[in-house]
Amino acid sequence: MFSLSNAIKKVTRFTEELFSVLISVIFIYSAIDYFVNLFTDTEVTNGEAKAGLIVGLVTFFTALGIRNSRNGALFNQWVRNRVADFAPVIAIALGLGLAWAFIGHYGIEKVDLDMLKISDDGISSTTLGTDVR
Repeated sequence: MFSLSNAIKKVTRFTEELFSVLISVIFIYSAIDYFVNLFTDTEVTNGEAKAGLIVGLVTFFTALGIRNSRNGALFNQWVRNRVADFAPVIAIALGLGLAWAFIGHYGIEKVDLDMLKISDDGISSTTLGTDVR
């Protein structure tokens, strides 16, 4: 009689979009906070802060550029779509390679970028303090 299923469809879509905005804001805030802390922390040298910022900006702009290549003239549409679908993965791999290049060229002592720390026995701890294999 009232066709409430149509209303549920609209509310579900709105909730989905609201949740994706919340997640995006959290990630953006965390990234900005990380880069601000790089330059304000007294334990981090100026070179380390600049290297971290360069790696972050290269990763971000690479992902943005690859994602926007869907409408480009290079390759056919199928290839452009597949590459654009993997833009974040490609950008992270490029950023990681750049970080390793910085470490290889300047040494780990001068470029101490935050990396995932895994213990020798293959167990890392989670944020809740539990051990994961």
